Amino acid sequence: MGRIPIIAIIVMIFMGFIAGALWALVAGILRLRLEVNEVLSTLMLNYVAYYFADYLVYGPWKGVHEYGYPRSDTFPKTAWLMHIPRTTISPEALTISIIAATLLYLIIKYTKIGYEIRMYGANPEAAFIAGIDPLKVVTLAMILSGGVAGIAGVFEVAGVHYRLLPGVRVGAGLGYTAIIVAWLARLNPLVTIITGIFIAGLRIAADTLQIEFQTGMGTSFVFIGSILVFLIALEVLTKFKVIIKWSR
Repeated sequence: MGRIPIIAIIVMIFMGFIAGALWALVAGILRLRLEVNEVLSTLMLNYVAYYFADYLVYGPWKGVHEYGYPRSDTFPKTAWLMHIPRTTISPEALTISIIAATLLYLIIKYTKIGYEIRMYGANPEAAFIAGIDPLKVVTLAMILSGGVAGIAGVFEVAGVHYRLLPGVRVGAGLGYTAIIVAWLARLNPLVTIITGIFIAGLRIAADTLQIEFQTGMGTSFVFIGSILVFLIALEVLTKFKVIIKWSR
């Protein structure tokens, strides 16, 4: 397969960013107007996206060459991302992911709007008193985060499956996994590169256990879920000091 045209990469990434940003803005509006927690709303919106993808692959986008299976026809090879030999890692996806993480770190760490996002996230009331516009902060934060998630979706579809599949098969719990990656990184975009590789290794190890020892498809989710439980417990222990008093 020849190298994918640069124009195809640009168009796919741009459209993925726009679609992800618009989808995330729904959660932003719910946050601003109804004070709905953005973590809950985005997780629930995942199911809306899943079933919308199902509608497409069972309906208008159902492949005519897929023998009735609920999936789209294979994309043209000009829309496939390349792979590093003997892996499913796309060099384009890897490079752009590192660049995106670096840019987000610089924005959040060294710009005025990044400071406003951090302050609003830590204490919305104090940020409002300080004159920070919630509409601007939430809108920009949702555009950036949703856009990056949309680009990740492009990498998944164009670099792994080469077609659109039912939503649950494309997502495969990645939204929940991403929360753990971000939590382990303490919301530092640069550190998510390391924590993302670590969590990916755990998922691959769990999948290997599933194949070798017939442990069932829930094995990887048990590992990931256990990590989340321990993270929550450790968060409590780091914020509060345990004092044991002995009564006489």
